[in-house]
Amino acid sequence: MIKQKNNQKGITIIALIVTIIILLILAGVTIITLSGQNGLLSKTDRAKGENEKQSATEIINLKITNAQIESYKETQSMPNLQYLSNMLCKDEEIQYVELETQKLATLKEIVVGDAEAIYTKLKDYDYEFKISKSLKLVAINGVEIADKEENQEDTVTISKNEWEELKSTVSELKNKVEEVKTITLDFDTNNWSSGSVTCTYSAHSCTVSVRDLMKKTSEKGWIKLTTLPKELTLRSQFVAMTIQGNSGEAVKDRLIVDGNQIFIETKSDANMYPLWGGITYTY
Repeated sequence: MIKQKNNQKGITIIALIVTIIILLILAGVTIITLSGQNGLLSKTDRAKGENEKQSATEIINLKITNAQIESYKETQSMPNLQYLSNMLCKDEEIQYVELETQKLATLKEIVVGDAEAIYTKLKDYDYEFKISKSLKLVAINGVEIADKEENQEDTVTISKNEWEELKSTVSELKNKVEEVKTITLDFDTNNWSSGSVTCTYSAHSCTVSVRDLMKKTSEKGWIKLTTLPKELTLRSQFVAMTIQGNSGEAVKDRLIVDGNQIFIETKSDANMYPLWGGITYTY
């Protein structure tokens, strides 16, 4: 019986030692997880710092925008660095505005002159901001901010043939978007014989052209030629363009578009010569 009791006491001591070792291991893992550069506590602190930095940056950017708005209201022009400096000096959230970095000062207005930048700090945030004379944040606590202007994207170099193909593709797409249509219009056969009248139009322009159009009547003045499609009523009340004979004769006749009606103002006799020309209207 005595030997059996001794064995039981030995097993209990071993179990206790193993338990302590396991607890120490778990404690070590926990400490490593929480501490160190990649620990949860460090990550939490960095995240908190980034959030505070972002908040402070947004506040400063908002103050710059407000200065631009106020300046435009007063003078219809964008502000300079002196104007911004004066506004910040009157702002209760600002701790200081200076021409030198990390210099604690009062909020007395400073003379900016030809300075390239000013330095300012919010009372509730531990960040000093450098603002350039173009009214942009260029550094936070001495660390330069990368310039990421929208127009400073990567440049792509293409060959001349690729450029021509690109222009052709863009032109085709533009035509598809604008739905360019070309139709042949029926002209008034009581006043005109032979020839053709065409109309090419899109959402932005209309071109009316006549070719080999022969006058049939002896009347002079405004003589109706044709009518534009119902969906195409020009916004201009009156558009006119001098036209000529098909061989280049000096003709005083004019092609006239009034609303959706097309006329030819003619001073020539019947069957004198066929008319040729056109008019383009952009709206």
